[in-house]
Amino acid sequence: PLIAQVESDEIVKETQVCYSDAASRILEVAETSPIVPIDPFIDHAAAAVVMKTVLGVDISDIPPSFYVNLRIVLSFCGEASLRVYDTSLKIATNEVAELEKAYREVRETIGPLILKAKAAGRSNDNLERFYAAYSSDTDLFGEVSTLLFAGFDTTSSTLCWALMLLANKPSLQKLLRQELRELTAGKEIIGDNALNSPTLVALVNETFRMFPPVPILSRIAVGEDRVGGTQIEAGQKILLSIIGLHHDRNFWVEPSRLNIGRFPNGEPISSLRKHFVPFSAGPRMCGGSKFALTELSVAIAILLRELQFDPVEMQPVRFQWGASMRHRNGIRLVVSHAH
Repeated sequence: PLIAQVESDEIVKETQVCYSDAASRILEVAETSPIVPIDPFIDHAAAAVVMKTVLGVDISDIPPSFYVNLRIVLSFCGEASLRVYDTSLKIATNEVAELEKAYREVRETIGPLILKAKAAGRSNDNLERFYAAYSSDTDLFGEVSTLLFAGFDTTSSTLCWALMLLANKPSLQKLLRQELRELTAGKEIIGDNALNSPTLVALVNETFRMFPPVPILSRIAVGEDRVGGTQIEAGQKILLSIIGLHHDRNFWVEPSRLNIGRFPNGEPISSLRKHFVPFSAGPRMCGGSKFALTELSVAIAILLRELQFDPVEMQPVRFQWGASMRHRNGIRLVVSHAH
């Protein structure tokens, strides 16, 4: 709810600031070497937006290693939950050592950051509520870490995939940049007008379809059931393949190819709506969907206004299945000033 209740104007304002800064930093690196690993810059911008809008905390001084460490901790938590149901999965000694180091460094970063914001009077009501609710059985650090991760990693991974797709589809990048320039002509601030670009909305949705940030959902069956002819027993862990649904050839023609025509006017055709669930569906649908869609649209508009993205080479797509689905080796692109 803390993420869901943030007003769109606040998201737009902070996205403007954080991604304009990211664009400048990327260009600085590109002046030395045109091939830029974009993930660290996008990670930092996305994390900065959620921390500032939700908790009122400025994270400008956080090192890039922080995000890597945070993923190690939370990915381990996901794997540990599987071990509860499959005790044959063992924890390697080197895995424990890596986890402990990452956990220690994340704690040493987040704790002082929050205390500094609170002491300076820059924290907001949400952060104060965290402190008010603190007790011996409440892990304040864990709550803030989870909130931060939920609010930035899925957005960051989707944005990186989208930029990779645009780099490899120069005609679409040119079309989208022109459309956004027409929508924002004479306006220094991009704002909500970027959300009115049907090409941009279609690109975001096609990115969600091809690379859903959470590729697999899990649920525990609270009772006996039967789904599609499969018997389910109470207490069983059920894995739902979102990426499998989004690449099902029974419904999507050439699912591994980028095609924004699947989303005319930005939305899927009615017959495909139930086969497109990047935020899940029903009462447990992601509460941060509005936040993510607003930030993604404005961020892409800002980055395309400043930067031209081109592919380095034909890079095989390899997945890193962590808390969100990312490119295993990160995404490297040739970056220059926008034409």
